[in-house]
Amino acid sequence: MLNCKQASEVLKISPVRVKQLLREHADLGFEKTDFNNGMIRISPNTMTSLLRLRSIKIKHKRIVIKQQKGGVGGTSLSLIASMRLAQKGARVLYIDLDSEANATSFLAKPEFDIATANSFLEIFKNNTSPSDCITETRFENISMIPSKGMLRRVDKLLTEKNPKFLMDKILSQIEGRYDLIFMDLPPTYTRLTESAYLAADLIILPYDTSSFSIEGVLLTHEDLQESIKEYEVKKDIEIKVLMNKYSTTTTASKEAFSSMAKIMNDKILPFTIKASSDIVNCINNGKNLFESKTNAEVRANIEELCDYIAPLENNKAMKH
Repeated sequence: MLNCKQASEVLKISPVRVKQLLREHADLGFEKTDFNNGMIRISPNTMTSLLRLRSIKIKHKRIVIKQQKGGVGGTSLSLIASMRLAQKGARVLYIDLDSEANATSFLAKPEFDIATANSFLEIFKNNTSPSDCITETRFENISMIPSKGMLRRVDKLLTEKNPKFLMDKILSQIEGRYDLIFMDLPPTYTRLTESAYLAADLIILPYDTSSFSIEGVLLTHEDLQESIKEYEVKKDIEIKVLMNKYSTTTTASKEAFSSMAKIMNDKILPFTIKASSDIVNCINNGKNLFESKTNAEVRANIEELCDYIAPLENNKAMKH
């Protein structure tokens, strides 16, 4: 949840005006705690309503944060960014396309049973509607299409499918309900992941100090360019590179950033994600980074990432 100051920064109005809106629209609902001088805590659903009141829209985007080298933090960054953006009022759909189903396990409610739930696999295996595969998560404003282990065999069902249209057709059926769709992929380049990349509006390729992760970025970028050319994809797909686990005190981090900047100069994001155990600990313990006592610099880095992913558009600027 956000406090009034945080909400005011999102809504581009003063904290006083936020409180006025909450009083004027009491039906929106908000929680008031008994500590910190009665600080108002604003729920994700209330933030969604406040964004609409302010005529602020979140640009629809399909996001992938992944590359072909595993272990560089793509899933963790996707989860943390989706949770923060949901807190700020974005309606998020998280699609887990990784057969390891780590994101599914993290997001699922305690009563969730993957054995009986419709996963992404059922869309192809049983011709199940994408809408019937969507389930609510334990985080407000985040829904998901879960994954299961058998998804690793899905490519056998897709041999006759054109990657250019495969995922795009599925997303077009459901994206109207959401502001943002995160697609979490395995670190491979299969027909399914190729289709997800081609359906994305924004692809962020994360890497760290490992030479293998740098090679993974270059390989993924090369494969993407070949796919875009082969299938004559006309829409603009924004591709960016992000350094994760960056440390200002190590030569390895500085050299890795410098090396990537020389190769992918125009695609490097102007910020990094600080190396910290806080991200790993929050994911391992099922916590939201912004609801835990965590490093301020890491939180600031994630805020920068969220601002880049989902810039707000104020269609009717209100002056207060």
